[in-house]
Amino acid sequence: AVAVRGGTQRGSREDEARRSKHRSEGASATERGAQQAARVLAAGALEVFTTDPQSAIYKRAAGALEVFTVDPQSAIYKRATGALEVFTAEWSVGHLRAIEA
Repeated sequence: AVAVRGGTQRGSREDEARRSKHRSEGASATERGAQQAARVLAAGALEVFTTDPQSAIYKRAAGALEVFTVDPQSAIYKRATGALEVFTAEWSVGHLRAIEA
């Protein structure tokens, strides 16, 4: 039996070239899915800003996902033009007031 990966025979020159190219891009030989994902996130795909334990702002570099949290127990989810935005709400004098950041 011959192991074939991605249309090339394992151990062939094409397969070796693909693996060495992958290594030259900064990935180590032992790096697998979770490590690669962590490396991608560290590169700025998702940024996290925290001001206090109950208040955090998650902002994706592309602007597709923004989450603003003040009170985790009361949140209003609003879908706008294909992107998901989360606005928190706080109780004030017996009524719900939306906070838009």
